[in-house]
Parts: sequence; structure tokens; C-alpha cells
Amino acid sequence: MVKPLKWLSVYAMQAEQSDPVQSNFRYFIDTGSYNSLTAAQQQQYPLDLVQYYTPGGITKEVGLKMSLLNNRLFVSATAFRSATNGQISPRALPAITNADNSITVVAQRFILGTTASGLEVEVGGRLSDRLVVSANYGITRGYFPNFGTGGKQYLAPPATINFRGKYDFSNSRGEGLYATFGGMVRLPYLIRQADTFRGFNSSYSLQNKSITAWWADNAVYIRDERTQFSADGGIGYKWKNKGGLERRLYLSSTNMFNELVTVATITPQVVMPFRKVTLTYTMDF
Repeated sequence: MVKPLKWLSVYAMQAEQSDPVQSNFRYFIDTGSYNSLTAAQQQQYPLDLVQYYTPGGITKEVGLKMSLLNNRLFVSATAFRSATNGQISPRALPAITNADNSITVVAQRFILGTTASGLEVEVGGRLSDRLVVSANYGITRGYFPNFGTGGKQYLAPPATINFRGKYDFSNSRGEGLYATFGGMVRLPYLIRQADTFRGFNSSYSLQNKSITAWWADNAVYIRDERTQFSADGGIGYKWKNKGGLERRLYLSSTNMFNELVTVATITPQVVMPFRKVTLTYTMDF
């Protein structure tokens, strides 16, 4: 980490992992007899073909932190990229009908990997003696192996925007009301890879919400086009007993407007919790 200015710090890091080189036979027989294949087919799928790979991964991250408004406001930003390699996925190749009408299925060991990249930005601080706020934005994109096809399964969960705040109405003795407020915005996202939706190329309705299907890497993906929002908030009262110890009574609610919020990446339509109201009493001793 370096500090080029009094109010600014920047950093960068890189972490790598590399395991010993490993090997395996690329092709093997899943069903049937290898000897039933023609000479040309045996040359195309040699069972003694060795492939080498090095399992491992690398992560890179850069970021900055700023202190503004006489240390009342803080800003931080981080970007990262991570990649791994060395996951083995055996997959059967198309069946071969031999001259004697028998069936031979050759399988191949695919060497797969994952990648993910993302960005997070956070802003927060005490804007006045009574008001404290914070907000952040986060997004992640990447892919992981599709062990069914030997290809990529893209990953694009909702980018999110969170914000929180607290306003203190208390008097000079620190007694009185205070209020909290906040919420989360979830932006459009991929629901899942959906091979069963092959042939879809237009919008359709799911629970009266906007959904589209599109092609990528020889597979169909379903994308939820909605921007979803849920709000939180609460109100509390704090006071002190004769010994000067603080007591607090706080009534709060999550998803206070009882919105139907669904989030998914692989499993479709996971419903987030509905409204929950909580009354909390806290005492210092």
C-alpha cells in the first residue's frame, strides 16, 4: 500500500498458486469395444494420448481509499480478477456405429477452469453530528465449468446497490428518538443456463415479470430484466437510567413494503424473505 496524498491510499496485490504438473489419458472407452473402431477412428481417438496440465490459480486485486471532508466521508473502491485451472470433466462424445452394427462411445477428459471479476465501491461517513450514511455498489461476472457439456457456464448474479442511514434526534444528554432507513436495489441478472429452453428467441412472461432468453456459447440463458428493490427502516428511542447506563427500544422492519424479490444464478426463482418486523430492547450494564 502506498499513500501518495494525505487523504488517498492505493494498493495492489497478486496471489498465485501452482500445483505440480499432472497428466491423464485424454480419451477412454465409455461403452462398447475399442477394437470395433476403424483404423482411422482409432487414430482420431488414441487411448495412449497423454495430456498434461498444471492445476492452479491467480488472483489480482487493486483498490483505493479516500478520506474527504475532514475525515467525515470515506470512499473505497476495489476491483479484482480471479482465475483457476485444472478441473477435469469427463464427457462422452457422439456414439459411433461400427461396421458390425455395434455401438462404441468414446469419452474425453476436458480440462476446465473458472474465472471471476468484479468491482465494489463503498461510500460512507458522518455527514453531520446527527446523520450517518453509507452506500455501496457491487458487481461480479465470470464463468465456471459446465460439466455436462465441457463448456462454460456463465455467471452474472444481480449487481447490487445498498444504502443505509441513521438520523439521531436525541437531545444534548443523548436521549430521544432516532430513525434508520435503507434498502437494496438488485439489477437485471442471468437466472440460469437453460438447455430445455432451446429455440426460445423472444421475450416471454414469468409471474408477470419481464424475462428474455438469449444464446451464448452454444447454450440458452434466461435473463431477468427487472430492477428489484426492497426497503428497510426503523425507529428507536434511547434513554439513560439513574446510573447513567443507556437503554434502547428499537422497532425495525426488513423488506418493509413486502416486495416479491427473486434472485437466482443456477436454481431459478429463489424467493428472498418477505417483510419481517422486530422489536428489540437493549440495555447496557
